[in-house]
Amino acid sequence: MKRKCLAVVIILLFTGTGIIPAIAQDIEKPSQPTSIGGWLYVGGSGPGNYTRIQDAIDNASNGDTVFIYNDLSPYYENVHINKSIQLIGENKSTTCIDAQYNGTVIEIHADNVTVTNLCLQHSGRDMNAGIALYGSGCDISNNIITEDFHGISVYFANNNSIHNNDLQNNNGNYNIYFYYTNHSTIENNVISNPFQYTVGITTYHCDNNTIRNNSITMTYNGILISATTDSILEANRVTDCRFIAVVLDDAPDTIVRNNVFEQPTDSSRGCDITFSNSPRCVVENNTLYSGVVLRDSYPMTILNNLVQDKPLVYLEGKTDMSIDYPCGQIILFYCRNIIVKNQDIKLTVCAVYLKSSDGCTLINNSLTSNGQGIFCSTSHRTTISDNTINSNYDYALTIDASNNNTIINNIISYTMGWGLIVSGDNTTIANNEISNNGFIGFALRGHNISVINNTVSDNSRGLDIRFLTNSIIKRNKLQRNSVFGISVTESINNTFEQNIFTGNVDGITIGYQCTRQLVRNNEFRDNQNGLLLDNANDNIITKNNFINNEKDAFFQDSYRNVWLRNYWGQPRLFHIIWGSKTIYIFEHATRQAPRFHIDWLPALRPFDIPT
Repeated sequence: MKRKCLAVVIILLFTGTGIIPAIAQDIEKPSQPTSIGGWLYVGGSGPGNYTRIQDAIDNASNGDTVFIYNDLSPYYENVHINKSIQLIGENKSTTCIDAQYNGTVIEIHADNVTVTNLCLQHSGRDMNAGIALYGSGCDISNNIITEDFHGISVYFANNNSIHNNDLQNNNGNYNIYFYYTNHSTIENNVISNPFQYTVGITTYHCDNNTIRNNSITMTYNGILISATTDSILEANRVTDCRFIAVVLDDAPDTIVRNNVFEQPTDSSRGCDITFSNSPRCVVENNTLYSGVVLRDSYPMTILNNLVQDKPLVYLEGKTDMSIDYPCGQIILFYCRNIIVKNQDIKLTVCAVYLKSSDGCTLINNSLTSNGQGIFCSTSHRTTISDNTINSNYDYALTIDASNNNTIINNIISYTMGWGLIVSGDNTTIANNEISNNGFIGFALRGHNISVINNTVSDNSRGLDIRFLTNSIIKRNKLQRNSVFGISVTESINNTFEQNIFTGNVDGITIGYQCTRQLVRNNEFRDNQNGLLLDNANDNIITKNNFINNEKDAFFQDSYRNVWLRNYWGQPRLFHIIWGSKTIYIFEHATRQAPRFHIDWLPALRPFDIPT
């Protein structure tokens, strides 16, 4: 019995001496690759370990693994990989490779490379990055890419996977950048960057890539897809970006689904998705905040999206419908006889957008604090009435290349940019209040337009007219506009009649290449300058009241204009209108010579002008 016990003790002693070295080998961070097979070690306490990452890579073979311990971190190197290996760090938070702001941290010129569990920092500028990848079939995962110029750049490659990386505070243009890279996946990455012009994920000249389940915060644009086809953007979250969450530029046949795009930092300028020259895309089941912009991107499939928890309504080729339920954004394309009414839409990039639609009606809507309120492009016979369009950022109401429209009884005010823009023919604009807009209250271009009984007041600039022909501007009030009540350039054969100009810097300026303008029965009162002619010929100014203006009228380089029977503040036998002519002495030297016109039959009392 004693002999049996002794034998057991001896066996246990031998077993213990085998276990203890095995445990000690792990604790001492072993160095010999031959002891495990295909592994090389950098750092650690074991004999034979490398102190430089590049030395280990240079001595590795295809299929080997280079394991980097964190005890010598940071490793001040620029690492070049030209063989199919795995580069693995001990801990991504503590195992760092630092390029010291010179060159790219890791540059890969081989296929089937894995880089994982590392912190890569402080690349140089220009085209340098945390990782520059020129190989296919590679896996870049679970890394921290921080304070580099670009984050991860992939060039001329296929079938790569970029996943589970944390990219933060990189200060170049791109965090993840694909260039001529196809059939690859960008997945489960976290990208955060407060620098103003950084883009979260960019693909350029690429095909068939999937961008899935990434979190992008505080970049300028979230995702930029350009000159790229057949991409899938799925289950991404983009929040607090400064401008646009997703930009698709020349990116046809893209699928955008199940994403969340929350409020941009500047909600008045921000946008969730912008499509430009990107037809046949599918946009479905996304949660949006500021909505969608479409530029030359038709046809589209847009289904089941929410803007601020209300449906994004996209109609294409529909007729005879009424939209009177709460909506987050409304887009009509090639539609006829659609009624949009009783909407309250706020904080979108564009509340209501009509493209190539006919006979639609927009009535009794409140559109507030949007980038744009209403935008109608090549949409004819549209009626826009009784809407309140206030406090929008760029444009309140835009009618572009659209004819036979009616714009009546709207309130258009407090836009930071432009209030009302109309470009088209045969349009009636009546009984609108256009006030307190920051740049221009009302801009007008077209032919045969009637502008009647509107109030244009307290804008930076009142009514700006250019390229207008055969139109009538009648019975409008132009009041207290900072620069001008009306400015007219490059226009022919228009009538300005029974308008009231009060409290403007310039009441009306008729300028460059304006001919055959009839200015009749208007009242110019309490303006700094009542009426100015500047390079304007063959116009008629007749039967107007000029009362209490600092300067009633003035002209410069203007000829063959007729001044007849105007009232000049008091009875006169005749009235002299002073002006000037530019005389060219030599090429770049001019002087102004005084000239004058005469109203030979001024009115003896004010005309009765309807108000």
